[in-house]
Amino acid sequence: MSNRRNFLKLLGLGTASFAIGGVLGNTIPILTSSSKESEEINPKSSVKEAVVSAVVYRKVIDLTHWIYHDCPGWATLPSMEIKQTYWAARDAFTLHEIKMHTHLGTHYDFPAHFIPEGKTQTDFPNPESFMGEAVVLNLQHMKPGEEIAASDLKKYSEYIKEGSIVLLDTGWSKKRSKNSEYLFFFPALSVDGAQYLADRKIKMVGTEGLSIAPWTSTVPMQGPVGRSSPIVVHRTLLEKDILILEELNNLEAVREGKDVGKCFLIAPPLKIKDMEGCPARAIALLT
Repeated sequence: MSNRRNFLKLLGLGTASFAIGGVLGNTIPILTSSSKESEEINPKSSVKEAVVSAVVYRKVIDLTHWIYHDCPGWATLPSMEIKQTYWAARDAFTLHEIKMHTHLGTHYDFPAHFIPEGKTQTDFPNPESFMGEAVVLNLQHMKPGEEIAASDLKKYSEYIKEGSIVLLDTGWSKKRSKNSEYLFFFPALSVDGAQYLADRKIKMVGTEGLSIAPWTSTVPMQGPVGRSSPIVVHRTLLEKDILILEELNNLEAVREGKDVGKCFLIAPPLKIKDMEGCPARAIALLT
């Protein structure tokens, strides 16, 4: 990222067990051990070295939706249930029970969601899988139910680079409620749109819609909207270990009135073993 400030420090470490945590003012230090970059700087060093890059940011934007009892979700799956079972005034403590599936609110799709014996969250133990430099692309001109094709993405080709995180701003987060437009007509990737991103070898793709693929199911009040197969769209990405982050919120704020916005994304999922999907807390740092 052109306006990101990186500070590199070589540390002579006798052990690899070293961590940096916390936020210092508006700077987040990130440690990468045995970095190729450090080897290039000091190739003759015989000690374990590390590179510390600092992400200096000027603004924090929450890209995560609130989840709550009976909040909007995939129409054929159970709604979220939250029940208070203890009250402090009566029981000396308060406690709630939550019942939900793994694809509710802002959440990840991991390969196992659509690939038999595919990778689960457990196969992505490194938190760096869920963070990195991201671009937000303006796709708010897409019509309800329209598919995002390769031709829509190619105009942003200079920003869609290998290893990048690509976030699709369809403006759909502003429509969030249990209405037919939000639930069924979200713009989503076509098969060739998904293939284009896979060919660019991106790291992650995110969208404001309920799914990265179009609605093609049938419920009593709504038939199929899209033409592209959700199975093919998902597998095209997930077979390449491209993580999918769905139902993001407020991507428009990252763009700040421009067609392309840049940020450092931090979006860890809840650490639940063997999951094919999982809720996440997505935060954008504007640098």
